[in-house]
Parts: sequence; structure tokens; C-alpha cells
Amino acid sequence: MDDVSPPPFVVFRAPKKLTPYDQALALVALVHEILAVATSRFHLKDRLDRTSTTLVMALGKVEASTPSRAWREYRQAQDAAREARSVLDILAAQKAAAADLLTRARTIADELVVSLDPRTRG
Repeated sequence: MDDVSPPPFVVFRAPKKLTPYDQALALVALVHEILAVATSRFHLKDRLDRTSTTLVMALGKVEASTPSRAWREYRQAQDAAREARSVLDILAAQKAAAADLLTRARTIADELVVSLDPRTRG
């Protein structure tokens, strides 16, 4: 007869908090989905693609940077997140892509701006 009783204890783990780099990668993935269906002009789609990519690249450079240089990379990443958020707002106003995709991407961009803020203060 097999014992089917539960283990003697249960371990609860808090969900792992995403790093800014992981959040930026999630944003790039959503931007890719948005760009595949967006009905907007090429200029806006290109700008969104470039800014989301710049965001990931800047955060990727932080690990190898000196503290003074890391501050600049965080600032560049925060600026890119703000710019991406603005383009996402424009696409939402134009109804150029699915509202749920745009909302999710805008939320991630907002979270990035907030989470990067303390890191950009000298």
C-alpha cells in the first residue's frame, strides 16, 4: 500500500521579484507582439522598437560599469522607459493595437521608471 499523505511540512516561497533587466526583457517581448499587429506609421513603430531595445542594452551594461558610469546607464534606461511609455500612449490614443497588450506594456514601463528612480540619484 502506497503512502499518499502529504509531506510533513509545506514550504511557502515568495515569488521572485524581477530585476529591472528582466522587466525590460518582458517589455521588449510585449513590444514585439504590439509591433506585429500595430496599424500605426512606421516611424512610431520604429521608435518604440529602438527605445525598448535601448532600455535593455543600457541595463545590460550596468553590471560591467563603474559606479559613476552605472548611474549614467540607469539614467539612460529610465529615459528610454519614459520614451517607450510615451509612444505606447500615442499608440493607445490611435487605437493602433490591442488595448490589453498596450496596457500591459505601459504598466511595465511605468514600473521600470519608478524602480530605476532611486538608482539614478547619484
